[in-house]
Amino acid sequence: MRRMIIAFVAVIAAQVTFAVNSKLPDFVQKPVRALYLGDSLSDFDRGSNHVDKLQAKLDELSSRCVSIYNYAVRGDYIERVMERLRGGTNCTSRTAYHGIWGRQYDWAFVFLGHNDTRAWSSSGFSKPEMSQEQLKTGFRDLIQLLKSKGIGRIILVSATSSNFTLTSRKAAAIQAAIVSGRSKARRIVRYGDPKFLEAYNSVLSNFARESGVEYLDLYTAMKNLPDKSSLVRPTDGVHLTEKGHAYIANREYEFLMSN
Repeated sequence: MRRMIIAFVAVIAAQVTFAVNSKLPDFVQKPVRALYLGDSLSDFDRGSNHVDKLQAKLDELSSRCVSIYNYAVRGDYIERVMERLRGGTNCTSRTAYHGIWGRQYDWAFVFLGHNDTRAWSSSGFSKPEMSQEQLKTGFRDLIQLLKSKGIGRIILVSATSSNFTLTSRKAAAIQAAIVSGRSKARRIVRYGDPKFLEAYNSVLSNFARESGVEYLDLYTAMKNLPDKSSLVRPTDGVHLTEKGHAYIANREYEFLMSN
């Protein structure tokens, strides 16, 4: 009788395990390696940023079912990423990609946008760092490169929504200080202009559709959050707080689980 009970429990356990696993994505059964390219939103706060939080959430499914290799570099925009990938010697942090192709990747995340869309006082903040043509050329070249490396799954991540009220006030305050002589004359940078971010995201989503890669839209939901200001640092309105990192990691996790 005892053996029958044990056998019955084993059968039920196997059925439950099968039912659970059948709902899990394929990568739990076949581990993958993921390359992460990004800027300061993925480079700052290493050890507790959204990439690390995403890794922790995936590890809860199965230990290292996905291994993420974070090569994000603060200050990056698409042209600088491509220059470094091509081995250029004039870009900043040119050794940051050292060893990047020392392994084969199955996936690649590309999460840029805030440096691509920053604007300078020298133009009256009237144009972004990267034009639409520069974005299209840069992302076309990047996707071609990633595919040539055998990366089968490529996820383009939208730029996040910022606290533009704060970033505008900061830029205006610096400008006022320069005009009054309290600060030396210099170029002023302003981040997070919604019209530039939305134009960038539009280029990205259209390009993803045309090139057959995936697009993760973080911007649309984030811009309408009642507590959006709590997701970005009160010192700059762009970089993520711990809550912001958790928010992004959750969206990335949900995207992977639903696709």
